[in-house]
Amino acid sequence: MRTKGFIDIHCHILPGVDDGARSISEAERMLNIAYADGIRSVVLTPHFFPDRFENSKERLLEEMSKLREFTKEFPEPFGLSLGCEVFACSDALEQLMDEKIPTMAHTRYVLVEFPVRIDLKSMLSYVHALLMSGLWPIVAHVERYEAVHVHRDGVGQLIDLGAYIQVNASDLSGEHGFKMKRFCRRLLREDQLHFIGTDAHRATHRKPELRLCYERVAKWCGKARAEQLFIKNPTAMLDGKRIEY
Repeated sequence: MRTKGFIDIHCHILPGVDDGARSISEAERMLNIAYADGIRSVVLTPHFFPDRFENSKERLLEEMSKLREFTKEFPEPFGLSLGCEVFACSDALEQLMDEKIPTMAHTRYVLVEFPVRIDLKSMLSYVHALLMSGLWPIVAHVERYEAVHVHRDGVGQLIDLGAYIQVNASDLSGEHGFKMKRFCRRLLREDQLHFIGTDAHRATHRKPELRLCYERVAKWCGKARAEQLFIKNPTAMLDGKRIEY
């Protein structure tokens, strides 16, 4: 389903499967927040983390079907797709290849999360392994990793290898401090950014909201750039098309 409005490619609205929404009622409140904010399509990305967050694809699809019933009450169409935020480990790579972990909306894109203190060489190695497996990695909330702060060209190396880069809207907007905001704005300025997601976890904080960040990006870089990050690139991802850069 293609809809007009923002597309959130990173959120934890699916209830009871990770550290995101704790109940179906909270998930519904989060969807109401997203709709009111102008979001019209969401890729649900529950964590895959061995021995902590592991859910069968069947269970995730079942929970998503319940949310789809709720979104039918919205005045405008609202798209829901299934993905996963995959913690970088050998077990995850094996399960991705066996199709036990969902990729992003059944495409070759995969949202991958790293340990905060991982070194750059290990990040590059895992991205390379994903690419060699025929997958297109999106590095989740890249601003969190110490390696790309230590290495000025770290994000550039990831992109040169073939990765896509996502940051959280709240970090780019400055809600988590000046350091994060400055780093994200540098990526934006240097054209090293492909996706902006909410990484929403709750209805009371870390909410599924993109509008404020969209307006700031439009002010800083122009409306065309904002639409590319919040609408066009996510649409291409949902269609399974490789984003050129």
